[in-house]
Amino acid sequence: MTQRKDDIIFSAAPDFARFIYNNHLAEYIRYEIRTSRNMNIPLWEKYSDISDEDLIAGSSKYFADFLLSVAENRTSQNLADGLKNYREDLMLHVTRDQLTSEDLLLTHAARRRTLFHFLERYTQDPNLILQIVRELEIIFTNFGVSSTNTYVEILNKRVEEEKSINEKLFNTSPGFFYLYDLANSRQVVPAERLFKYLGYSRYDYVGHSAFIHEILHPDDKIRAIDYVASLHNIMEGEVRFFEYRLKNVHGEYLWLRSYESVFKWTPGNKPSQLLGVAFDITQERFFGEQIRLKEEELFEAQRIAKIGAYTWDLQNNIVSSYSGTLENLGLKSGESFNEVMSHVHPSDKRLVMEAFGKAIDGKREYEIEYRCTVNGRERMLWSKGKVIHEDGKPRFFRATVMDVTEQQQMLGKLRRSEELYKQAQALNRIGNWSWDLHSDRVQWSDELFNIFDLPTQSEQITVDRYLSFIHPDDRQIRANKLAEQLRNPVHNAYYLRIITAAGNEKILYGQSEVLLDETGKPYKMIGTCQDVTAQKTLEKTLYDRTIQLQKSNASLNVFSYISSHDLKEPLRKISLFGDRLRMLNKDKLDEQSKNILNTMIQSSLRLQQMIDEILSVSRINSDEHFTTTSLQGILEDVLNILEPEIGEKNAIVRYDPLPEIYANPIQMQQLFNNLLSNSLKFARPGVAPVITITCDYPEPAELSEMGLDDIVRHLRIRFADNGIGFQKEYAEKIFAIFQRLHDKSAYKGSGIGLAICREIVAHHGGLITADGVLHEGAVFTIVIPLSPGVV
Repeated sequence: MTQRKDDIIFSAAPDFARFIYNNHLAEYIRYEIRTSRNMNIPLWEKYSDISDEDLIAGSSKYFADFLLSVAENRTSQNLADGLKNYREDLMLHVTRDQLTSEDLLLTHAARRRTLFHFLERYTQDPNLILQIVRELEIIFTNFGVSSTNTYVEILNKRVEEEKSINEKLFNTSPGFFYLYDLANSRQVVPAERLFKYLGYSRYDYVGHSAFIHEILHPDDKIRAIDYVASLHNIMEGEVRFFEYRLKNVHGEYLWLRSYESVFKWTPGNKPSQLLGVAFDITQERFFGEQIRLKEEELFEAQRIAKIGAYTWDLQNNIVSSYSGTLENLGLKSGESFNEVMSHVHPSDKRLVMEAFGKAIDGKREYEIEYRCTVNGRERMLWSKGKVIHEDGKPRFFRATVMDVTEQQQMLGKLRRSEELYKQAQALNRIGNWSWDLHSDRVQWSDELFNIFDLPTQSEQITVDRYLSFIHPDDRQIRANKLAEQLRNPVHNAYYLRIITAAGNEKILYGQSEVLLDETGKPYKMIGTCQDVTAQKTLEKTLYDRTIQLQKSNASLNVFSYISSHDLKEPLRKISLFGDRLRMLNKDKLDEQSKNILNTMIQSSLRLQQMIDEILSVSRINSDEHFTTTSLQGILEDVLNILEPEIGEKNAIVRYDPLPEIYANPIQMQQLFNNLLSNSLKFARPGVAPVITITCDYPEPAELSEMGLDDIVRHLRIRFADNGIGFQKEYAEKIFAIFQRLHDKSAYKGSGIGLAICREIVAHHGGLITADGVLHEGAVFTIVIPLSPGVV
C-alpha cells in the first residue's frame, strides 16, 4: 500500500500499532468487540444474535486493516476507504441508513479505549505513552471530524431526497408510499407505513431485499414478476397499477393495489426509480364480490319480476337491453325503435310518442304506463327514463320497464315512491324512527335496521331494545336525554356510539322532535339517525396526524438542543484545548506540527459555525412573529450595516421605494442582508459593484404559473448585480445547503446563506428564483404575499 499526500507521519503510534498487530491481534479484536457491546452502541443491537467468535471470523480484516494503516502511516487512506464504503453503502453487516451519529462517536470511543488498554503492555515510559496518546488523539480527531462531516453530508443529501419525495407524495392520494429502484429490484424508500400496518418491525425489512417476495401470496408471484418486467416499458406520465396479496404478521393475507409512475430516469431515458402508493383494498374486494352477487340476484329478480332496462340510441335509432330481461316482455335487444313501438297498443302509441318527445325536448321527465302486446298477450307496462346529452344534444334515452298488469296503478306508484325514499336513505346512510308514547310502539325504517346490522323489519323494536345497542358508556346519558326532552320538548341534536347486532361499533348523528297534541302534551317522538362513522374516523385521523406533527416538532426541538449543546461542546473543547496546547508548546512545535494544530482548531471552529447555521435554518419555520413591516426601513437598516463594505468596494446601490408587508421583520432583515452581502462578495475583480433593487406586483396569471395563490396580492422584488454571475444550470443548485460554486479560499462563506434565503421566503408563503449570466451578473427574484388574504 502507498501513502496519500495528506497522510500525517507519526513517530510513536506506528510501532505501537505493529506491536499489537504482531503479538495481540486476536485479543485486540475480541477486546474491542466486547467493549463495543458494553458501551451499548445502537448499531451493535444489530449484532446481538451474533456470537463474538462469528464476528471475529467475519470482521478480522477490518480490525487488522486499521492497525496496519496506523503502523504504515497511511491512516488517511484507511479513513478514505471507510468513508467511500459508507457513502456507497458497502459496509459489513449494516446498511448506510442504519448508521447514526451516535454510532460514529461511540465506535471511535470504543476503539480508543481498546488501544489505550494495550499501552501498558507496550511500554512503561511516560513520555512515550504521552506521545502515543497525542498521535492517537490526532488520528481519532481526524476520523471523528471526517466521519461527522460525511454523516452530515449524507444526512443532508437524504433530507433533500426525502423532501423531493414528499413533494411528489403531497400531490398523490393518501396511502402507503414507497420509492422502488427498478434497475436493482429493491425499494430505495421502503413503504414503512405499509409494513407497520402489516405488523412488521423495521428490522424485518431494512436490508432485506427479498422481504416483499417472501410475504407475497404464492398465487401472485408469477403475476408480480410479469408486472415488474412490464414496468421497464412504462412511459412518461403513465400510471400503472397492480393488485396483489401480502401476508401480515398474523399470517393473514390482505389485498392491496399499487399505483406506480416514473420518478427518475436513467441517462439513456429508461425508467430508473418508480414512485408508488399502495392501498388496502381488502374491504373493496370483499364488497365488490358482494356487489357482483347482488347484481346477479338483481338480474334474477328482474327476470322473475319481469323488469327490464333498455337504452335507445337516438342517433342510430337502435334499442339495446342492459340486463337481457326485456325478452321476458316480448322485446328483443338490437331492435329498431320502430320495431319496439310495433308492440305498443295502437291506442297508446300517441301517448308514448308524446312522452318521449317531451322528455327529449326537456319539457318533462319520462314516466308513463301503457299497454303492450307481450307474447301475444296484452300487458300493462310502467316505464320511467331520462335523456342523456352529449355536447348539449340528446344522445341516448335510458329507461326502466316494469310489468304492472297485476297491480293497481296507485299501489304501484306508492311502492315506487317508497323505494326511491329508501334508496335515498341508503345512499346517505340515514334512517328514521318514531315512538308512539301512548302505545310505547317504536317504528324503524329499513335503513335504520341496516345501520344497526339487523335484517330489515326482522323484529319489533322497543325503547329498551334500542337502548341495549347504545355503547355502555353512553347508555344512561342517552336515556336521561330522552326523559329530559319529554319534559322540555325542544329540538335535540346529538351524537352517540352504538354496538350493532354484528358487533360493529358505529357513531351516529341523531336529531329528534317531540310532537304535541292539541292540549300541548307529548304524544309522539320522531327523529333520524345518520351513520357518520366514516366522517368521524377521518376527523380522528386528522387529529392523530396533528398529534404526530406536534411530536415531530418536539423531536426537532430535541435535535436543536442536542446540536447546540451536546455536539458543540466537544468542538469547543477541541478548539479550547488545541489553543492551549499551541500556547504551551509554541516554542517546542515545529512548523508542520503548528500547521496541523492550527488546521484542527480552525476545522473545529468551522464545524461549530456550520452547526449554528444549520440550527438557524431549522428555526426559521418555528418563528411565527409576523407583523406589519416596512421593507423600506429594513433595506435602509441593512445598507447602514453594510456601509463599510459598500464603501470599501465603491459599490453603488440603487433601489425603488419598497412598501409595507405583513412579515417577520428579523427574517426580512436577514434575507436582505444575505442577498446584498452575496452581491458584494461575488463582485468582479476590478469592477465596482452596481446593485439594483426594483419591485412590482405580478398579475394573477403570473402567480398561477408560479404555483402561487392567484387570489392573494403579491409583491415581487428583484436584486440585480453586475458581479461574476453563474451558469444557468446552477440556478437551482445554489440554493442547496452547503452548496458552493467557487473555492472557499477565493470566496469566504459557509454555503448556507442562499439556503436560508429560500427557507425565509418559503416560510412567508412565497418563492425565490435566481438567474445568472457568467461574468455578467445575477438576478435574484422574490415573490411574496403582501398580507394573508389581501387581494
